[in-house]
Amino acid sequence: MSDRRPGFTPEMLRRYNRHDQQVRRNTSIPKIVDLAYQDKCINVSDSRVLNTTGGHRELPYVLETADYGDPPMISDVDEQIILKLEFYRPVCLAAIQFHCNNPPKYVDAAPPKTVKLFVNRPELDFRDVETLKPRHTIVLDDESLKKKQSLSMNKFRRVVSLQIFFENNLGSRRHTFLNRLSLFGYMYPV
Repeated sequence: MSDRRPGFTPEMLRRYNRHDQQVRRNTSIPKIVDLAYQDKCINVSDSRVLNTTGGHRELPYVLETADYGDPPMISDVDEQIILKLEFYRPVCLAAIQFHCNNPPKYVDAAPPKTVKLFVNRPELDFRDVETLKPRHTIVLDDESLKKKQSLSMNKFRRVVSLQIFFENNLGSRRHTFLNRLSLFGYMYPV
């Protein structure tokens, strides 16, 4: 008894295998990186933050490496914050990480708990987050704050703007704080 599949000759299988190897060599799989360190990726001048206190950490610094002595970004009126990030060209997001390792000294604040991600809705505001369905919701705890949160790359393809809504925080405190935000993924080629 032969283990050959009916209809496939050895020559057909050899040609298929050669073709498959050639496709793998010619196809470059993008490398997943921290998008804040990619040249011309995040358009910081068009990106915005809603409901944060003045004099504390601004958006460009939250996207870069956070120093342990740097003050965090802190919500202003209540615990909610919206980050509205614009990209120079479409990106694919694979993971997101919230760094909250250095709480503010003089403000009663806690790390975020419920985070909702919206895609390609640059006009999103606090009224919209109550009625629109997010693309993804993350519920954080003390352990998950230390890790990257994986995102379905099928849901986060061709992202030209990302809106991040911090709904509440872990300590049910009046303010929410964030030291650094890391976005992992890749930019689509031009």
